[in-house]
Amino acid sequence: MGKTIIEKILGAHAGRDVSPGDIADIGIDARVARDFGGANVVKNLRDNGLGVDDPSKTFFTFDCNPGGSDQKYATNQQLCRVFARENSIQVYDIDAGIGTHIAIDEGLAYPGSTLVSTDSHANILGAIGAFGQGMGDVDIAHAFAFGRVWPIEYRKAGRRPDRPVLQQIPSEKSGG
Repeated sequence: MGKTIIEKILGAHAGRDVSPGDIADIGIDARVARDFGGANVVKNLRDNGLGVDDPSKTFFTFDCNPGGSDQKYATNQQLCRVFARENSIQVYDIDAGIGTHIAIDEGLAYPGSTLVSTDSHANILGAIGAFGQGMGDVDIAHAFAFGRVWPIEYRKAGRRPDRPVLQQIPSEKSGG
């Protein structure tokens, strides 16, 4: 059986074939932190004396509190803005839109690419044939600093059917 699209993407970014059960070191094309987790990413980098591997592949998206009306969010956003200026990182500010949509619209993610984010919805990037993964702030700080994520074990849930199967789910209105 051939490789899945995820196996192909991860393999290309690991520099070798990747199969279920393998542990691989994956290169990341785009590393993104939102306003919610971004301040903790910055804190982790500063506390550990780490820099930014490639500012052109590193981004902040502010979409959790677009108005910045909450003092904690406004403070987090400003901390990220200052860090971004110091490190030549692009910020998609509060008026730019939803982070995962920005990733698609601005070409941060594209078919065959990898993106990690503090946004748990990053897996939506599979819709365009990209690998997207939401991660915690320590993981994203590592990606900012090294351009890679920790070696990960690739697991595939379940078994792919031999052929697609259409299943009908009866609604209550149709009576079954």
